[in-house]
Amino acid sequence: MLSDVDGFLDEFKSKLGLDFVPSLFHELRHRPHILLPFCELIENTLLSGEMDRSEKELIFIVTANEKFCRYCSVAHKAMAKQLGVKSTILEYLDTDLRFITPLTLQKILEFARCLASNNPQNCDTVLTDLKQLGVADSVINEIIEMVSAASLAITLANGLNLNERVDEGFFKLLHKA
Repeated sequence: MLSDVDGFLDEFKSKLGLDFVPSLFHELRHRPHILLPFCELIENTLLSGEMDRSEKELIFIVTANEKFCRYCSVAHKAMAKQLGVKSTILEYLDTDLRFITPLTLQKILEFARCLASNNPQNCDTVLTDLKQLGVADSVINEIIEMVSAASLAITLANGLNLNERVDEGFFKLLHKA
């Protein structure tokens, strides 16, 4: 299926804008039948579509926080910061989404958190808010797809016990001036 896993991972890390292969992908290198479709899913959700990649990174962080995945939260905060997201926005993701502006982004993140939760009672209300703000159905579908892809990554990261082994490269990106 995939003869050059290391070459594939080198290319994939470049697509993500990283100079190292994240542990999550490295851990899957001996299972190319899982690695390849997983990378394709991440590429098709995170790196393409109508939404800005930085917004998708924020969705990933909200989903990781909701599902208690430190590894994914730190990784995607680092990538969001690399894309120019301000540190204050990243802090609000951990504390209170009501401080996020503009309102459309706040509602997108609330919807993502709702989808990621085990008790999605308010999703209809937030979905109505998004539609009233003029968010297109195609963007709403991207939010759903991003939460779904993030949930898979989180399950893998948690299952592989990566929360205590966050890549040093992500911490370096987070603490870059």
